[in-house]
Amino acid sequence: MALVSASEFAASQIRKSILEGTLESGARIQQHALALELGVSHVPLREAIQKLEAEGFLAIHPRRGAFVMPLSTDDAREIFDLRVTLETKALRASIPALTAEQLQIVREICTAADGVTDLVRYGELNVQFHRALFAGANRPRLLNLIETLWSNAARYSMLLRFKGNHFEQSQIDHWDLLEAAVHRDAERACLTLTHHVATAAEKILEIMKDDGAPSQSAS
Repeated sequence: MALVSASEFAASQIRKSILEGTLESGARIQQHALALELGVSHVPLREAIQKLEAEGFLAIHPRRGAFVMPLSTDDAREIFDLRVTLETKALRASIPALTAEQLQIVREICTAADGVTDLVRYGELNVQFHRALFAGANRPRLLNLIETLWSNAARYSMLLRFKGNHFEQSQIDHWDLLEAAVHRDAERACLTLTHHVATAAEKILEIMKDDGAPSQSAS
């Protein structure tokens, strides 16, 4: 197993707390207390905070410290619009080049996700599925941008725990994506992926509207 650095460990723990709601939107990061709790020094903790700022989880204000970034509908729309644009580009490049072994990995991940109802676990499998589906693209910069967007989208995707049928529909879409990939049908796959991401975005925006979420994040 690969060793995890102190900053990576701290980032992972803070990210998990934000996703699970332990650290709420707008909450200030108490760096000294958090360093003691996580058993890390202040240097890797600062590195973790900077990483999470880049991922959109935290906002750093000079002389005030780091705060959990508030959710906003404008931010959600931009993230999911960019996901559609970049992920369809990656998928179109990947499908003709996917090997039989790579397709088998996609199938195994999809099978593992059937019946999963824990949103955090499903989110992990969801990322693995899409990552495997894009494996044939051979476009590392594009895939790095997509990975960043997945991190940005994770907090918004957690809102889908209020949509009871989301897992079932997501899995239907995943199996349709796999079938299109097996048949090397890039057009069908891209249409399915566009609908897949857009539907999730619509559900998230509906939840945020009902909760009275602001259109813009507080600066």
